[in-house]
Parts: sequence; structure tokens; C-alpha cells
Amino acid sequence: MTEQEPTGHNAPTTEQSAQPAKENSLIRNFRNASFVLITAVLVYSGVWYTTAFEAKEEIIKALNAVEAKGHKVKYKDVELEGFPYRIIVTIPQATVISRSGNMKFQTRNVTLISHVWTPTHWMAEASDVQASLFDRSLEFTDDRMRASYRVMSDKSTIIAIDSFGADDFTLTRGFGFRGAYTFKDWQLFFRLPDVEAASPSDASGLYGTRAFDFKAVIDKGLWSSEITGGLIGDMPKDWTENSLANWRDEGGLLMLDSASLTSSGSALKGSASIALDMEMRPLGSANFTVRGADSLTALLAAATSLDAHSLDNGIQKNQEDISLLMQNGTASLNGTPVKRLSPIID
Repeated sequence: MTEQEPTGHNAPTTEQSAQPAKENSLIRNFRNASFVLITAVLVYSGVWYTTAFEAKEEIIKALNAVEAKGHKVKYKDVELEGFPYRIIVTIPQATVISRSGNMKFQTRNVTLISHVWTPTHWMAEASDVQASLFDRSLEFTDDRMRASYRVMSDKSTIIAIDSFGADDFTLTRGFGFRGAYTFKDWQLFFRLPDVEAASPSDASGLYGTRAFDFKAVIDKGLWSSEITGGLIGDMPKDWTENSLANWRDEGGLLMLDSASLTSSGSALKGSASIALDMEMRPLGSANFTVRGADSLTALLAAATSLDAHSLDNGIQKNQEDISLLMQNGTASLNGTPVKRLSPIID
């Protein structure tokens, strides 16, 4: 009796033989993918917590450094959250007062926001802001203020500041403005150079190195203004007579590279340089081109503390050029005194 070959229905087919191997491959791939995913999550979690806690410590260190210089720094706590997408550091009930008391900033909450992949870029949000600056020369309140802080590739720092809604920002006192002011829109920009890389060769012409550059953009609705410039010399450490005198004596200068004021019936554009005299009064000059002198005079009289009669004498009808001179405690337009200048600090 001969041995018979297995019949077709008993012999394993190629498809049946491949099925367990295919299932094993899928399980193996799933395990590998799970391992990679879990490893990635653990690595990212470690990076997030390391980066976040380092950021929190750097912020605390910065606050302590301000306090070590004699300024008052108060806050309730420094809270960290935001995992996994953002790094959020919140500082409740924050108040910073300069050593002299002439600079004060307080807010209900300051929230600093960044990401693991953008360590050189931070966003800041502050609520219920109250600020009094420059010996009460500038005071404002804002329900919600925001800022952006970015370190660039050349290690300079760009800071941009504005309000979530301009209708909740009120300028209660501001360098000669008349009454409380609200704006349709406003923005403020600063560029701070890399201090370690700065050198005397960075100075241009007769002027020294700039402590920072700035740009201010204001839209009142009826008028708008844009100012760009910079502060030459080391930044004053506080708003005190000694600190400002040191800045002045070392060649300190406020440069307005471009300043413009525009309304429906007038336009003013020019540049200025301003220092301080020995009695802490503004000292400098400015030159402007003008369109619509009559409308400009009316606008300045309504918006500022400048006297309308003096402005009419200083700015003639159809005049196209204006020269402003500040010296000996007097501001003059085209040789006509228009305002007495007081010391910027008592």
C-alpha cells in the first residue's frame, strides 16, 4: 500500500502560512511605534519641564536683580503652567517702584507666555495696569496691556507694547497733553542692542552709542502721530536729579530722527535733538516742515497746554517751515517765545 499525498483540503495553503507571520509583523510594528511614541512623550516632557523651570528661575532671578538695585518689587507668587503646548509663567499682584519712587508700575496679573521651541520669544499680558512714570509726567491706566519680547539673531532685543483694546487705555497725564486721553490705536517699539557686543566704534558721527532705539505710533482718530528716535548715552538708572545729571554730563541726548503729526487739514514732519541744561530743563532744537499751518495751530492749542495766542504768533499763516528752539527755560517757535519750560524733575 503506497503512501498517499495529503489531500488539498488538509494541506496548509500559502495564504494560511503567511497569516501568522503578518499578524506578528503588525504586532511588532505596533510595539515599535508605541515604544517610539512613549519615548518621544517622555523626552518632550523632560524637555518641557526642564525648560519651563529654568524659565521660571530666570524670571525670579531677574526680579531679584531689580530688587538688589534698591527698587521695590512686590508680587504674590510666581506660578508655572501650560504643559504640554505652552510655557506660562504668571505673577499675581505685581508692583515695581523705583528707588526714588518716581517710577511706578502695578498690575493685578502679569502672564508671560512662550513655547519650548521659541525660547527667545515671549509674549506678556498684564491686566488692570496702573503706571506713573518720570516723576508723574506720564500716567496711564489700561485694563489689558500686552507686549512681545524677542531676542534676534544679532542678540539685539525687540520689545513691542500695545493694548488689547485701545478704548480701555487712558492717558491721564502725558507731557503737556490737555486732560485725559484715549486713543483709537497705539503701539510702542524698542530695540536694545547687545550690550556685551557694543563698543565705541558703534557710535556714529558726533554722537555716542544709543542705549536703545524706539518708535511710537499713535492714532487718535482726529489726528495721528509717528515718532522714531533713540536715547544716546547710558540709560539713567533711576529718575533722579543725580542720575539724570550723570546722563547729561556724559553727553546724554534724546534724538528724534523723525517726528510727524497728521490731521485732515494739516501735517507736521521733522526731527529734533534734546538734552538737559544745568537746571534740568529741556535744551535743544527741532526743525519741521508744515502743511496747513492754521489747522495745525488750532490742533496744538486744543490738544496741548500751549497757548493759542503764542502759537498764532509763532506759526504764521501759510508758513511751510518751523524752527523750534529750547534754551534758557523757554521754548520758541521761529524766535517767538511760546512756553516756559520747567525742570523735568522737582
